[in-house]
Amino acid sequence: MLNPAQLLRVDIGLLVVFSTVLEERHVARAAEKLNLTPSAVSHGLGRLRRLLHDPLFLRTSTGVKPTERAIAFSGPIADLLSRVEGIMSAAGPFDARTARRSFKIGAPDAVAAVFLAPLISRLARDAPGIDIRLRQLMPQHRGKATSQVWQDTLAELDSH
Repeated sequence: MLNPAQLLRVDIGLLVVFSTVLEERHVARAAEKLNLTPSAVSHGLGRLRRLLHDPLFLRTSTGVKPTERAIAFSGPIADLLSRVEGIMSAAGPFDARTARRSFKIGAPDAVAAVFLAPLISRLARDAPGIDIRLRQLMPQHRGKATSQVWQDTLAELDSH
């Protein structure tokens, strides 16, 4: 079983490369289909070989041939990619016109005066389900550099 740090090294793009090479049985054709260079596909296969402890594909005079282990991985990888595709295609883009969300904006008075009135007016017209709440910020320097003051302020906002 992989721990989270090891699982993080598994790039889903490597599985797409694997699947495409398996389908095409040729690195250059797979690269063309993926809009990558053959070198990028080869490097991706190399990373996947190290992760899966198998050569995965053997060179032939006409391209590549999958190993027995690659064939065994093919079904589960195809299933996983199909599931990921289903999840990603179901996640529609954000549409402010129909969204029902609340946002909290923290800004100093000067920024709020210049930017927020037009923003709120436009949102009221174009995105009536969006609720904007304002939190006025008056950062205290207390001897700190301005950049550090703003980092501290943003960190405080994130914690709420």
